[in-house]
Amino acid sequence: LREGLAYDCLEEVRIRILTYNHIVAVKKVDVTGQRQHTRAQGLLRTQMNGAKDASRLYNYNRQCLIALGLDGKDQELQELRDNQLWCRNVSKARHPGSNQPDPWYWSIGHQNINDDNPEAEKWKLESNSFESFDRSKLTAKLVH
Repeated sequence: LREGLAYDCLEEVRIRILTYNHIVAVKKVDVTGQRQHTRAQGLLRTQMNGAKDASRLYNYNRQCLIALGLDGKDQELQELRDNQLWCRNVSKARHPGSNQPDPWYWSIGHQNINDDNPEAEKWKLESNSFESFDRSKLTAKLVH
């Protein structure tokens, strides 16, 4: 159960960070005025606080797993630090020389959508179509 909860916490961290990146992208394009900017900042703060909470819960469950016998140097369930709560925004093109890989937890438990393989490309296409649908809902929330 602890292991499943640890993976669920990692998924929550990933979702929060992807949502954070999406809000930043929408904010750059659609947000004008002080009221919408303040609202967007509140949404960004909420997402990052949620990611930090999920990170703390993950680390707590990881420590419990270590107490139950998990190897502390396990490569799959590593310690998650606050400075690792980021992801390259996949909607932006990479700049030459910026080959810094995403943190380790992006490739744990699911297909990493930032990899350059055919399955990841299909996922990016599907993700982009969902992004355009979700963008209208998020824009409406920021404006009202």
